[in-house]
Amino acid sequence: SRTVRPNKHTFTIVIRAHGKVIQWLKKNNYNDKNKQPSSSVVVHAATRARELHQELWDLYHATGNEEKDLTILSLRPDAVSSTAVLQVLAHTSGCAGDDCGCDPYCDILTNSSSCFAEQAEQILMEMIHLSAQDVNFTPDVTSYEAVLCAWSNSKHPDAAQRAAHILQSMMESSTMPTTNCYNRVLEAHVKRCSIEMATTLLSRTE
Repeated sequence: SRTVRPNKHTFTIVIRAHGKVIQWLKKNNYNDKNKQPSSSVVVHAATRARELHQELWDLYHATGNEEKDLTILSLRPDAVSSTAVLQVLAHTSGCAGDDCGCDPYCDILTNSSSCFAEQAEQILMEMIHLSAQDVNFTPDVTSYEAVLCAWSNSKHPDAAQRAAHILQSMMESSTMPTTNCYNRVLEAHVKRCSIEMATTLLSRTE
């Protein structure tokens, strides 16, 4: 009998499902003390999305690397699956930030010292690196905007500078930033009272 197996599209669908859960929870005030579930559930959803992406990579490597094998190629992650994770992290970043600037549940649930915005940026950098060998990993506007959104939402002390760096990297890659991309960077600066930098950035859009 024919064996039915998941491919990268299967994983991407489930990753996006976790993102929809996060969006629903945030829309319904998940962090209100009088409501449940708690923000830890949101962080768990983001963590699971990252794990699914890693599981897809592991499955691809375990299957083999024959480029002409369509079954193997159907498991190879690409910009679409990676961007799906970026969008999940963007919605989760800053969901329960503390004074030190990192997501407090991050260490508990992911055993990582990096906040979600840092994780999103790391995935974007990996995409840029891989795209030199495989155009299917080339990040698009949606990929960059997701990372900018993550930094805009983050309470990391260097969030504004990191967002500006991503925007610069985007322009250097010949990917044209949208108004939303500039808005994300502006938000990051305004949240940190960097009015002069925000004004300078605004002048570039005029």
